[in-house]
Amino acid sequence: MKKFSFLLALSLVIKLASIGLGLYTSRWLNGLDAAVFAQYNQINALNTIILAIILFGIPSLIQKIYTKKHTDYYREQAWTIFMIIRAISYIIGAVILFISLPFTAILDWPMAFLLYSIQFLLVIDLHFRSIADAVGKSWWFSLTDFMVKFIVVGVLFTVQINSYPLTLSVFLWAITIAYSIGLGVDFSIFKKYSTLTKNIDFDIAKKLVRPLFYVSLTAFIVSFYSGADILILGKIGLSNESINGYSNAYKIFSLALVIPSLIIPPLASYVHKNYVQQKIQTRFQKITTFLLPFVSIQKRIIIEWSFISFVLGVVVGGVILVATPLIIWLIDPTLRYPDAIPSLWALSIGLAIVFPTSFLTNLLIFSDGEKTEFFGILFVAVVSLIGYAICIPLFGAVGAAIATSLYLLVDFIIKAYSISRFVRFDTSSELNPVK
Repeated sequence: MKKFSFLLALSLVIKLASIGLGLYTSRWLNGLDAAVFAQYNQINALNTIILAIILFGIPSLIQKIYTKKHTDYYREQAWTIFMIIRAISYIIGAVILFISLPFTAILDWPMAFLLYSIQFLLVIDLHFRSIADAVGKSWWFSLTDFMVKFIVVGVLFTVQINSYPLTLSVFLWAITIAYSIGLGVDFSIFKKYSTLTKNIDFDIAKKLVRPLFYVSLTAFIVSFYSGADILILGKIGLSNESINGYSNAYKIFSLALVIPSLIIPPLASYVHKNYVQQKIQTRFQKITTFLLPFVSIQKRIIIEWSFISFVLGVVVGGVILVATPLIIWLIDPTLRYPDAIPSLWALSIGLAIVFPTSFLTNLLIFSDGEKTEFFGILFVAVVSLIGYAICIPLFGAVGAAIATSLYLLVDFIIKAYSISRFVRFDTSSELNPVK
């Protein structure tokens, strides 16, 4: 546990440095013309939806396959199948983008397709991220992510100090170069885990159909509300200032989400392998045993680690909440978009909930709960869209942030219920020593 904790802490330090570089990028983008910046934000929101659809939930299945015990042959077959699907998914996403654009306020179609292609590189890279989380090498991925952001900032800084025009095309060139290099480096690092086969074993393919079907449906549902907030803000006619203010807050929120996305998946893999399967409790076992004497051992273990995850979330969310004015000042020194501050306050509350929710989601997938996860997400999607429909007309940009935090809370409640109700555990009383 000590070695794992050290490597996880190292990953966090590297990722915090990456977040700092991300703040510089956000500040640079704020220097663009307001109309151009608003177009970029809406394109980014639409692409977020499309990429969520074509993600098909494959990264979570990759992490599951490399977390649980499987032969090298099985993993190689699964990896090959997933790569074939990923190649096809690019075409599917491009078609969806073409069909969707007429129904949005987006005018710059070429930029939409260009940005989609660039961001697709990140989708591919997520596969290597899932392997890194499963095999305990997330710090390697954090290092390459830092390198990517450093390259982007280096290009933007060079442009700025040489007084070249600050245009969106410069930013797009910078991220194209950086993302391509990052993907190449990750492929080199995790090459031994990602071997492609010449032939497909259709027996293994059949085994993957059911979980892939449900995680794909889940990704499809998530896509409807992952970027709906910004698109609704633009569609109902809110000003560019309000859209950009909320976008700035959401960018900070997204950067902060890097912390649970970095910590929780490898933590879940580690806990599943070393605690849940082996029925080893944490040092909170006396408390949870006293409070929950009739709950099975493995459920108590999950409760203990969920609580630890929640504490981490409260710390991170609390820091964002308190430091909101300073954080917004770092990317928008003149407070050009004032809605960013109250929006980030509301989003920081939801951030604390993401930590335990992500932990429970991973355990649900590891326990073959893809079907349960789908129906839970379906309900969350309905709640989110109702929340946006009510809160945005009433409170504008801040309403979108409130609705986001509310659906995150609902998501946590559903995950906790799903783990308790639908996942089967070993109910024997055997308990191994505390780690």
